[in-house]
Order: sequence, then structure tokens, then C-alpha cells
Amino acid sequence: MVTAIIMLSVEKKHINQVAEKLASIEGLSEVYSVSGSYDIAAIARVQTNDQLSETRYATPCSN
Repeated sequence: MVTAIIMLSVEKKHINQVAEKLASIEGLSEVYSVSGSYDIAAIARVQTNDQLSETRYATPCSN
């Protein structure tokens, strides 16, 4: 199993919305709000590196 930690910078007003959308994506097992340079940390768990590179995690938010 391959595990990746994905760090995201998000506009403050969208943090909750983005975190909820990320939590619903298959392959993302955990989503955390963090402090510092990034706002969200997401943990992806897939079987192979190829699956990780093929998976699209983009979750655009509407204003």
C-alpha cells in the first residue's frame, strides 16, 4: 500500500467546504485541519504509485 500526505493551502473561508469534499473522495482516508504554512492535510492510501498518480483529487469550490 502507498500512503501520501497531501498538504493544501486554502482560502480561509473555504476550509470547511474543501475538507468536507476531500473527505468524500475515495482513496483519501483522512483529512485534517492544520496550522502553519498549510491549512489542510489529507492522507491518501492506494495500492500502487500508479494509482496515486492517476487519481485526480481536484475539488473546485463555488463561492
